[in-house]
Amino acid sequence: MKHAFRFCTCIILVCLCFPLSADPDDGYRIMLKHYNLTEGEDSESRINMVLINKTGKKRIREILFWTLERGDEDKSLMYFLEPPSDKGTAFLTWEHKKKDDDQWLYLPVLKRVKRISAASKHKSFMGTDFSYNDLAP
Repeated sequence: MKHAFRFCTCIILVCLCFPLSADPDDGYRIMLKHYNLTEGEDSESRINMVLINKTGKKRIREILFWTLERGDEDKSLMYFLEPPSDKGTAFLTWEHKKKDDDQWLYLPVLKRVKRISAASKHKSFMGTDFSYNDLAP
């Protein structure tokens, strides 16, 4: 019984020492601080793209994503890991500040690189709702 009393006393003291609710502005300040951080020049991510068809069936694509920011030119590369039907597919975007972006799609099944023309940049990217333009860094 002594242990239960001591435990309850400790809990009450901890609650009195620390506020139970955070300042509502804390979340805003955290988001503002994150927004104002300067991003690094390079980044690497592992992302999942979840595709859901009309019947609700899900397909998950696992992708490695790299970006390089160098002066007036930014580059991004998407490399597909999963599913096996998309494995090895790669999409490279070379963004220029003063001219149109360059984009290429590597299709491992064909062992070919396809350059995405300016006229094709509004088309669907690999059967998704994204266009090639949406994927520019």
